[in-house]
Amino acid sequence: MSVYKKIAEYGSEFGVDNLNVDTLISSHRAMRGAIRSDQKIWLDALDGARQRAYQQVMDATWVRIEDLRKMSVKELVDLLNE
Repeated sequence: MSVYKKIAEYGSEFGVDNLNVDTLISSHRAMRGAIRSDQKIWLDALDGARQRAYQQVMDATWVRIEDLRKMSVKELVDLLNE
């Protein structure tokens, strides 16, 4: 079976009667562009989530110097014993 016939049959699978090499390439380029766009949105969201998670961990596990300065010795000892 020729390549042209295969492309035409492939087009008929999803209702395109006049699929040829040029329209197939154009369609493929558009799909790749959409995938890249979606991937960038996803990667940006993932990066934001990583930054927020990092900040939450840092805020929850570290003691700030300003907080230490405000503590009495007893409060500091109690904090260390936790």
